[in-house]
Amino acid sequence: MTWATRRGATPVWTAQARAAGLTVEHVDERPAEPALWERLHPLWLAHADDLRSQRREDRARNMLREAHQVLPALPGSARVDASHRC
Repeated sequence: MTWATRRGATPVWTAQARAAGLTVEHVDERPAEPALWERLHPLWLAHADDLRSQRREDRARNMLREAHQVLPALPGSARVDASHRC
């Protein structure tokens, strides 16, 4: 699973995984990922018409919604991948 959090915030994924009956086996930080989305989401927004013509309408709509929702939250965010065991 990939989790998003604010840099320096106390992670909640261990408690959430435990509540779901899972054990966190490994956490891998992905410090470069927010910068990738900070570059990609503005491109989606700038080329919205192209997305609509080249993708199914529902897929383009979802991509653009994601860009509008996620882009403002990216500054100061951190991403991690967590491996879980049942």
